[in-house]
Amino acid sequence: MLRVEYKDFLAQSSDHKLYQMLKSTLSAQYLGLSYSEWKLESLAEACYQRDKENLYTSAMEDAAYIANKLIMGHSSLFVDEIYRPELMSPDETREILADTSGKSDVIESLTGMAPEKIFLCKVSGESMIEEDIHNGDVLIVDRTAENK
Repeated sequence: MLRVEYKDFLAQSSDHKLYQMLKSTLSAQYLGLSYSEWKLESLAEACYQRDKENLYTSAMEDAAYIANKLIMGHSSLFVDEIYRPELMSPDETREILADTSGKSDVIESLTGMAPEKIFLCKVSGESMIEEDIHNGDVLIVDRTAENK
């Protein structure tokens, strides 16, 4: 894809799609994998053009988290996808919840929470099965809750 076409593609992408592409590219960068520098620059530029610095910051934080877990070799309960509801349209949220958990009634509970205070995580692994958290489940995490 040519640079001009890629920038047009980014301009038409939702905030959520832009976040996912940016998170993926930054994860590759953190892990020392191959990535396109101009695509990363284009993604960052698209965030700033939308006045969405929080989008870039969220993608950077989540990419660092994922990369760190891979580097550290954590294999028990590993979050392999992170979703930011504040960057998602209602349709994207419904699609993620329906595709990953099959529990569409969770959408109603999601609408009662401030999107900037939560994120969604898709679980990989079976280490929390005794707590009824299974591989492929989606967790709605309150970022404001304190660790106990």
